[in-house]
Amino acid sequence: MKRYSILALFFLFLLPLPHANGLATNVNYIATPPNFGEMSYDDANTAINEIVDSVVATKIKSVGPNFVIGLVDQLRRGGLDDEKKVLVIYLLGCLRPKDTNSVEVLIEHIDLKAPRLDPKFDIARWGFYPAQDALVRIGAPAIDPILHHLPDEGNALRRHLMCGVLKDKHVEGKEAATNQIKERLAVESNPIKRVNLELSLTEIEK
Repeated sequence: MKRYSILALFFLFLLPLPHANGLATNVNYIATPPNFGEMSYDDANTAINEIVDSVVATKIKSVGPNFVIGLVDQLRRGGLDDEKKVLVIYLLGCLRPKDTNSVEVLIEHIDLKAPRLDPKFDIARWGFYPAQDALVRIGAPAIDPILHHLPDEGNALRRHLMCGVLKDKHVEGKEAATNQIKERLAVESNPIKRVNLELSLTEIEK
């Protein structure tokens, strides 16, 4: 009896084990992003374009949450130069993640100015401030985090860019953004935060 039990266990271990999410052998699934810090700009640029083409444009492949987490981690680790940061920011915008961490890291980099404006492409993939472009692509999930930051934002450029996201017609629109800031201003008692909100309101109403 003991011998049969051992043989049964032996054959059990020979059986293929199913993966928890069924994606272990799925060649159309990208689990984690490349390490862009170890790549040349040209190689990173090519990799980004291939991911955008296969995942966003043609939907041949898909990415999971760990892929987006990996992109956020690379932006925060400090191992990327500004040109590669722009590529990663552009990719995040194309993927349009809805999680708070992705939106927050883009807000952190909203005043990062692109060192180059993509001269090789007929249609530019980003403007002067790629993180602002990415937040506009993400849309509604960017609204509350930006509204949370504005009362404490004393930098004029960063405030201008955040307000630009809010009043974009693809995000919230000028009228709705104005009303949101007025509501926050009405209940804010901190004088510094009130000043920042008033300046934000001026930016929205321009």
